[in-house]
Amino acid sequence: MDQKLLDHCIQEYKERSITNPEEYRQARQERSERVAWFQAWNRARLLTLNADSLEEYLSRLWAMLIWGNKRYYTDLIIEKNTLEVVRDNLASLLYDDAPVAIRWDRFRDCVSQIGPAMVSELLAHYYPSRFPVWNRRAKEALERLGETSLPRYDYQIIGAFYDRLIHLASSVADALSNAGFEDVDMLFVDYFFWDLVQEKNPPVIPSAVQSQTQGAQNQQDQVFVHNEVRDKIAEIGTWLGFKTSTEQTVTTGTRIDVLWEASISNMGRVLYAFEVQTSGSIDSLQLNLLRSLSNPAVQAVVAVSDERQLEKIKAEAATLPELKNKLRCWDSREVLETHAALSTAFDSINRLKLVPDAF
Repeated sequence: MDQKLLDHCIQEYKERSITNPEEYRQARQERSERVAWFQAWNRARLLTLNADSLEEYLSRLWAMLIWGNKRYYTDLIIEKNTLEVVRDNLASLLYDDAPVAIRWDRFRDCVSQIGPAMVSELLAHYYPSRFPVWNRRAKEALERLGETSLPRYDYQIIGAFYDRLIHLASSVADALSNAGFEDVDMLFVDYFFWDLVQEKNPPVIPSAVQSQTQGAQNQQDQVFVHNEVRDKIAEIGTWLGFKTSTEQTVTTGTRIDVLWEASISNMGRVLYAFEVQTSGSIDSLQLNLLRSLSNPAVQAVVAVSDERQLEKIKAEAATLPELKNKLRCWDSREVLETHAALSTAFDSINRLKLVPDAF
């Protein structure tokens, strides 16, 4: 991290806080109220969570703002994990005595659909003096401060990285305190990060392919990248109003990475099938897409890969008349960029609270 740049940004933040003291006071009060609210959910209370109280609990997280229908996402978490697994692992994450890196990895291994942003938020609200928030804004802020080698994908955000993040955020907290700010904790750092990246152009998201061509990914990495791109395509579809599923059977013997489904009144449904290719046989991908087209509800099939592989896929599909007119291609880099852009847009819209939560 560039210390001179950090000091410069802190000085600008201090000037803004002096110019707008009421905004600074409200932010401080909001942090205090959020900590009190989350800490009221002690171990015993967490172990009695039901679907309604889990929704109430998770809905206060910033990472849940993207979900206008928070009950939908809560039900998805329960479906993928069961309530018992979620309850037990939340209690373990927040109250066990093991080092935080071990608790982090154990939680991430056992619970799906609750990602690094949500996990770090929970830790930060329970222990604001010790644990920082990790999300896209924190990543952007650290990059602007000259930090390098930050994770590109969620699967890389493991306990060892969170330990490193604690060290980075602690350095920022010390610099804020040295600049004269009072009551600096990790949530204060998060608010500073948020301020730092406002009105800025987001950084370009690296592609999965770029990492592969540099030889930085092994076969296991490619599986993780495949799954992350797959899951982001599913989330994009959900945000756009489709019913989405992953690893879905569309015809006998054919499973598709992602399926978007839309119902048209009483006329039936339309489907869009996505196959993600990070490595392996293009022939296998094309066969899956061809087979999926035997389902008459499938209106289009989408191959998702890097630029180099997409060119090969399009060239080979051109020789298959039954495929070429239905095939669409989506660069995996654009998938990540689209996901980030939609996340920002829906987060902003949902902050307006135009639709009541109980609607």
